[in-house]
Amino acid sequence: MDGSSDFRQTHSLNARLEAMGLVTADSVLHPYDLVVNANLTPELIQLETLAGDLTLSVSSDQGLDSLLCCFDNVGKELEREVDSLRIQQNVLKALLPHLRVELACGEKNPLSNILRHTV
Repeated sequence: MDGSSDFRQTHSLNARLEAMGLVTADSVLHPYDLVVNANLTPELIQLETLAGDLTLSVSSDQGLDSLLCCFDNVGKELEREVDSLRIQQNVLKALLPHLRVELACGEKNPLSNILRHTV
């Protein structure tokens, strides 16, 4: 595991958890290896997570503060529009942040395991 932060707006983390064993009273579970690479700066966000056959990638050309501000503005506008009983998709679309989220997964990953046992 390797990470750094200025404790303000710039953070990075590169972590790999592998060959783990979780011991319970009845058995030993061996979760999938987990890889996390994250880089947050005032200008961008990049995150990649791998576990089994799951891949999650998040990227933005905006920093976290800017992204949170955009989501706050979208929420406020949506609340105004709901109160007026008129949804203006073009207005909401213009307020959305620049954010890309990609998720790919099969049946051999932690998310699939959780869904299989809870649904």
